[in-house]
Amino acid sequence: MEDSSPFIDSRKPDAPWAGAVSWSELRSPGLTPSFTEIRELARWMPRKCAVASYKLSSPLIWIPIIGGTGTGKSTIFNALCGRKLSAVGVERPKTRGPIAFGHRDVVLGPRFPFPELSVTRVPSGADPTARRGGAPGDLVYHEHQDPVLRDVILVDTPDVDSFEVDNRRIVEELYLLSDLVLFVTSQEKYADDVLFRFLDQIRRDGKPFFLLVNKVQSPLTLEDIVSSLRGGALVWPPERTWLLPFAALDAEEALRGDEAFGRFGSVFNGEIDTENQAELRQRERKRLARELKGQVVRLLEALDTEHQAGKRWIESLDSLYEAACKKAMEARERHVTEDSRAFIQREIRKHFSRYDLLGKPRRMLAQVVLSPLRALGLAPENPVESHEDTLRKMRERMDILPIVAAIEGLNREVLEKLAPRDVDSPLRGELRRAELTLTREEIRRSVLDEQEKLLGWLEETFGEMARGIPRSKEIGIYSTSILWGGLIVSLEAAVGGGITLLEVVLDSAIAPFVTRGAVELFAYHELQRLGRQLAEKYRQGVYSVIRLQRDRYADSLRSLQAPERLMAELRSLARELSS
Repeated sequence: MEDSSPFIDSRKPDAPWAGAVSWSELRSPGLTPSFTEIRELARWMPRKCAVASYKLSSPLIWIPIIGGTGTGKSTIFNALCGRKLSAVGVERPKTRGPIAFGHRDVVLGPRFPFPELSVTRVPSGADPTARRGGAPGDLVYHEHQDPVLRDVILVDTPDVDSFEVDNRRIVEELYLLSDLVLFVTSQEKYADDVLFRFLDQIRRDGKPFFLLVNKVQSPLTLEDIVSSLRGGALVWPPERTWLLPFAALDAEEALRGDEAFGRFGSVFNGEIDTENQAELRQRERKRLARELKGQVVRLLEALDTEHQAGKRWIESLDSLYEAACKKAMEARERHVTEDSRAFIQREIRKHFSRYDLLGKPRRMLAQVVLSPLRALGLAPENPVESHEDTLRKMRERMDILPIVAAIEGLNREVLEKLAPRDVDSPLRGELRRAELTLTREEIRRSVLDEQEKLLGWLEETFGEMARGIPRSKEIGIYSTSILWGGLIVSLEAAVGGGITLLEVVLDSAIAPFVTRGAVELFAYHELQRLGRQLAEKYRQGVYSVIRLQRDRYADSLRSLQAPERLMAELRSLARELSS
């Protein structure tokens, strides 16, 4: 999985203040309802931090004119600027990109929080005709020389209810940058749901604003507008609401001569007057810091909720893993016993046979007795196998089906019991990736690797035994005149039998001469020790194969969790915002 956030556009670099937070690592598996809040906060918080960083280093005051399609935003923008800078007309939409009006000495600077937005400057006095409609991804900046508005930038924006995603995005971004908002609607659209919700967002955020209801014809009154907005659960200040008249011809000229627009212009100009600009800037920066701090705290709480849910999820996964291991071992138990017993018997006979004092005459006797039976097909041949033959046969007899069944059962249990129900949850989608589950070939290779480790251990163990029994035990064998033929019976019995009935009869002929002493006890304990070690190593080998699947699930969860480094950075940012 790529190391990038599912929420953040990785093409957009962080601003210096936001750079203290690794936003690209902001992610969440979606185990709890907190995921919805994380996703919503993550959508804008990096940009808000970038905007805050820019505002701390810039004296500029941004005033976007925001509104719906056909409400007359561009007409009001041109009227305020005193010139035709933005296109107007009956065709919709006319404004395809943001059009700004600002002082010629303004430099947006390297911290401008929207680096993907190119800036095209139009000098004061130049013909603006070619740039009146704007262009997507381009900020057209018309220059002026008014010293009173040295730090004020007025922006005509695309429609907030546009069908174009990029248009809506640039409106939302310029809103983040705003210090004061002029929200424009019209008589026929002031109750529109999209516009109402955006207006409510402005009110809830606490940004200063003016509501301009354009193209008004009687009998609509200010009381009607305020009553309607209050009926929609808004606490509405009537002094921030202005009704502007409908004009059939030359709307800009009509507006400039309108008494209501003149009164609004006086109030608006007073609010952005040089004496009030510092207060306007400071108020917005403090408001933005408070808002950011609250959102950082909420984000930390939501991420911690997801983190705690992740711990419980891992515990549940481990329970399913342990059940799968138990199931696999129960299915493999008999098969394991047969394989390991055959191998141990052959190796024990080979490495301990040099202590069998009567081994040679016993084998001769066995050949005499068994030869006629073999000739008649009544007794099997017992060719001597090499190490390689024994290991090859064990590999060929390797049965992976019980392990495959256990892993497939684990996969079903994970999807049924651990997959989040929210279809938007990243973990839900991750658990369904085909690449996440082990294939049969991967299982076969893993089992083979574990089998090789086990057989390697057996070879090494018997190699050590072949180098000789401890001297004290060796002396005991000879001093007590123990007959190895009798010991063979004990060894075979200790590992579960495996001697034919006829061989047992032959050995019983010399069993009365065996002294039950130190050597038999030594051999018995050695076999017990090897058996316990073999069983444990085999069990761990089976578990390790199933654990590969368990670890894939656990790693998938961890890859979707916000790292601790990001959490520490967010806590540090919250402290910084407090000051």
